[in-house]
Amino acid sequence: KNVKERLMNCPNGITADGSIPVVGKTVACAPNLLWKHILITGIGERKCQDTGGAIVGDRIDLYVDDIATAYKFGVKSFEYTILD
Repeated sequence: KNVKERLMNCPNGITADGSIPVVGKTVACAPNLLWKHILITGIGERKCQDTGGAIVGDRIDLYVDDIATAYKFGVKSFEYTILD
């Protein structure tokens, strides 16, 4: 990954909860949701393992492989349910 991708996707390689981010599992969310499992409609179940400066309110960021995938996916609105 290039520098921009590392800065976008967990710059030090460790999430706020101390784990290594995993595509298809990890999301960044507001601090009050850290360690919670959430079900995102149309996406599936994810675990809130990270937080970030751009995470405000109900925003959730999916952890993806690279910046091209992030740009291709874009910004979308989904409903989600907190599972635990």
